[in-house]
Amino acid sequence: MLGKNKNSKVSNDIKIKINYKVQLLVIAVLTIALILLGWAYIFQESNKYRNSIIETFSANQEIIVDQVAKTVKIGLASASGSGYTSEQAEQTVVSDIIKKAEASGSKYWFFYSSDRVIFEKSDEETRNLNGDSLLELIKYWRLQGATDMEAFEEMLLQGNNGSAVFTKNSETGVEVVSLKYFTAGGKSYFIGISTLQSYVMSSARVNEHILYLWTFSALVSLDILVFSLLLGLSIYRNEKTSEKLN
Repeated sequence: MLGKNKNSKVSNDIKIKINYKVQLLVIAVLTIALILLGWAYIFQESNKYRNSIIETFSANQEIIVDQVAKTVKIGLASASGSGYTSEQAEQTVVSDIIKKAEASGSKYWFFYSSDRVIFEKSDEETRNLNGDSLLELIKYWRLQGATDMEAFEEMLLQGNNGSAVFTKNSETGVEVVSLKYFTAGGKSYFIGISTLQSYVMSSARVNEHILYLWTFSALVSLDILVFSLLLGLSIYRNEKTSEKLN
């Protein structure tokens, strides 16, 4: 009988030890899972927030482009009515309207016909591209390190309106580009504005808001980790106390 009692006691001790280790393992797995899920959610929401800012900015930028396009269309019609050739009318609206539209170091305008570049960013940049077709312009951008410009290329070739986010030049970075297609005097034109994405993010204080979100998430993760460690330590101490009593 004494041997049976000893064997039973050893068996119970083994079960208790297994249960205690299983408990610690479950706590560790749940802690890691909660923290990973929390950070995955934070990254997902951060990307959604960035995208929503870009979408809102693009929509507002398209409204501005539409307004300037109407003014340019009227200017082309007025210049043509005054006896100007189409090329002279185009240069007139460039100097009188497009160059005077709101722009900055982070924002610039461009103006194309369906067959050539009329104005791009500045006089210097226009001289480099003057007379180039739209296909030649696309090739020029690709040589400058352009990326993700398929959507904008499609808008140019198909005469669509809208916005696209891509890089024209590897040195300048990602741009938010809005485009308006219209016809005047039987000729097709594109007018648009491009803004650096970094400017959009900084003006909306996106990185600052995301930093607050990440800081809050880090504090929550730390709380979960500390709580799990305290719970595991409590289980470990109870097990050691039980072993001493036995």
